[in-house]
Amino acid sequence: MSSSGSKKTLANADTSIRNQQKRLKTEQKNQAQLTQLLKIKAAQADVLIELDAIQNTRMALPAFLSSPKDIETAQQANLNHVVQKARGAILSLQQGHLEKQLQGKGIDTANLTGAQQRSQENSETAQNLLSRQQRVRQKLSQQRRTEVLGDFQTRQNGIGKIHDV
Repeated sequence: MSSSGSKKTLANADTSIRNQQKRLKTEQKNQAQLTQLLKIKAAQADVLIELDAIQNTRMALPAFLSSPKDIETAQQANLNHVVQKARGAILSLQQGHLEKQLQGKGIDTANLTGAQQRSQENSETAQNLLSRQQRVRQKLSQQRRTEVLGDFQTRQNGIGKIHDV
């Protein structure tokens, strides 16, 4: 292998490693976003359950609020209702934003568990390729060191012959 050829091969290996690292980072980011989206969907389900409980509390109150306890309960239920509605709206915005980002990357958000599995598989594949590329790079680097050392020894021998003459 020529000196410039081994340098180029080593540079190509470095480029390949950088590309695999970028791919792995992207897949890890996708996984994090999918996990966050699943958490948001779970939080939205919790909000809906809370809203149902608040609605049941409101329905259980008498039509005419006469006692201070009923008034306090109604005010608390109304406050809780407003808070849960706001929380639901925020979660919907976050969900929409994440779904838009993921769909922009070509990830189907309709089946989150399937998308998460595919992302995990892609991440594992990228990690395996990265490991393989790093092993190849180490081997090429060792070959390059051996080649440079051989060139050095050849030069030293040439210098020694010239010196002897």
